[in-house]
Amino acid sequence: MSTAMQFPRAQRHQGHKETQSITKRYNVLADGAAINNHLRTEVPKLDIKSSAFKLPRDQNEPWSAVKQNLDDATSVVRIGTEELVGCSVVVAISDKAVWMGHFVEDTGFGEHDLDTPEGQRGFRDNVLAGISGPATNKYPTIKSEEARLNPKIGTASRRPKSVVVWIITGQHNSNERMYPDEVELMQAELKKTLSLDNDPEVHQYEVVDGKDPRFDTEALGTVLFEYDPNNNGQKSWRLLAHKDLIQEGVFP
Repeated sequence: MSTAMQFPRAQRHQGHKETQSITKRYNVLADGAAINNHLRTEVPKLDIKSSAFKLPRDQNEPWSAVKQNLDDATSVVRIGTEELVGCSVVVAISDKAVWMGHFVEDTGFGEHDLDTPEGQRGFRDNVLAGISGPATNKYPTIKSEEARLNPKIGTASRRPKSVVVWIITGQHNSNERMYPDEVELMQAELKKTLSLDNDPEVHQYEVVDGKDPRFDTEALGTVLFEYDPNNNGQKSWRLLAHKDLIQEGVFP
């Protein structure tokens, strides 16, 4: 499992047009060995458009997000996003709900210099607002859904028992994080918004050109959350990025 680490400030990446898609699907499985084998044999079949609720995207908006309740789910829940060639994704998972947000690189990261007031405002308005701001007329924020995501607010009988938070962000070939300062600010904002005891975890994916043929065969540029409320009698979930299993768990 990846952990949040500090990296030297990387040269800023110029955003690509994010136009590639993937093909194939898979189901929630009971154990790690079965999942790993399934990923090797079935991930190329994943079709996020048909097997998962895909995050809505508007090319003119800097971020999009969706929240799905889990505590009343009676069938498998899948939420996913794709076309990651420099963008970042935040996923907050509790036993009550899952929230996923896709933050566009060009408008949220690549065009802003955090050393300037204008750059700080741009990052605040195009990234942090999706975490701690009010919901928009199209998308929920983590703040607007905190009753189902924050285990430290509300009555004990209604609040979630715990929450897991991940930031999925790009890296250069050298494992050098593309936007270390921005990710650190996102961690701080998430920690404050959800009353976390520790910084959210960070998973880095290698950014490749959007025309790379592996987008068609290896599920590159994707993030997928799956939850099965009755997986051999267990409430199981897992989170994947590209074809890496980031974390799996079982709700009480």
